[in-house]
Amino acid sequence: MSSGYISYSPIEELNIQFGQGKHFIGDGYRSMLLSDNSFNYPYLSFSLNLLEGKLFYKTVNAWMQTLERMPLSASPEALFKRKSGSFHYLSFKPKKQLEIGFFEGVIYRRYEDSIGEIAVDPSFYIPVIGVGSGLNANNEENKVVFGVNMNVVPIENVKIYGQFVMDDFSKTGFQVGGKWFDLFKAKNSWLMLEYNSAVPYLFTKSSENIIQSYSHANQELAHPLGASFNELVVMAHFEKNRFFATAKYFYAQKERFGGSIYGENIFLPNDAILIAVASEKISWNYFGGELGLNLNIKTRMQIFGNAYSRSESGDNWSSNEWFWQIGIRTALNNFYYEQ
Repeated sequence: MSSGYISYSPIEELNIQFGQGKHFIGDGYRSMLLSDNSFNYPYLSFSLNLLEGKLFYKTVNAWMQTLERMPLSASPEALFKRKSGSFHYLSFKPKKQLEIGFFEGVIYRRYEDSIGEIAVDPSFYIPVIGVGSGLNANNEENKVVFGVNMNVVPIENVKIYGQFVMDDFSKTGFQVGGKWFDLFKAKNSWLMLEYNSAVPYLFTKSSENIIQSYSHANQELAHPLGASFNELVVMAHFEKNRFFATAKYFYAQKERFGGSIYGENIFLPNDAILIAVASEKISWNYFGGELGLNLNIKTRMQIFGNAYSRSESGDNWSSNEWFWQIGIRTALNNFYYEQ
């Protein structure tokens, strides 16, 4: 796994990045728009900051892939089928306590079974929000996702945030949450409460264009649960000098039909026929805590130890596992172990 980038600012308001990595849009633990859940990808990014920070615009052009290989050729190992992604985010902050942003993401077709590699749609290269969704919203080949990201600071050290996401003008999801910073006047300590929800078949495509699902390298670009879920997140973090403690609790629920979860897997087509069978509610619980010592704040180098429980249950069955870790890490990337 490699990551890194070259950054250049020809003027103070403009930043240009070219590298290998991932991006995150939002204020919560999860993002329903674009998260850092998936594997790294090569990208070119432009960021523009105007009106003394009140107006922010970011555009990302990314080169992505599936984990489905092209037909065998003269090479000993065929390449993976490719796709491209463009992401645009326009944020307006009229006051320090209020921010509202508009997001657009399009996954573009770059491979066709009968031809092989094809040229990407020209709208991929247009760095203007609204163009990609306007030209591709009714296009079955490309996947369009757009949404809103908001946060407000009603009182000091408290932030309320939320997101709304829609794909192809038909399926929706949302996030609502809150953070309390400097918990009990302890610097760098906080408490978070968050709720995420998505309808079935959000982020997926039809069987003819399933490789354009909202994903990269068989990992979701938004929420790691895919679609058709409800999730509650509760987290608390406390720091004193260089010592820290973190507690986490996650609860998620899906509905399963005849052994398969209805609309949950974004790598399965949204035109699949569902046979009417009895359903059951499937629930996940994840909780535990972590203790550690910060050795280097800038690189997040830490000595840590943790223990977590992860369980799954249905109408007449359940399973449970415990796992623990002790180690030293440089936590430059986020990793998600809840599901």
